[in-house]
Amino acid sequence: MNLTSFDRKVFEIYKNIKSKNNSFHKLLVCFGKVEKNIS
Repeated sequence: MNLTSFDRKVFEIYKNIKSKNNSFHKLLVCFGKVEKNIS
């Protein structure tokens, strides 16, 4: 997997958000599942 510096920054931010706010991530996952069920 070849990441550009921009991709790496985004990934770092995503990892930070995920570790800091795990409940928010779970909420997004649940929302994603609901969205799949609707469509």
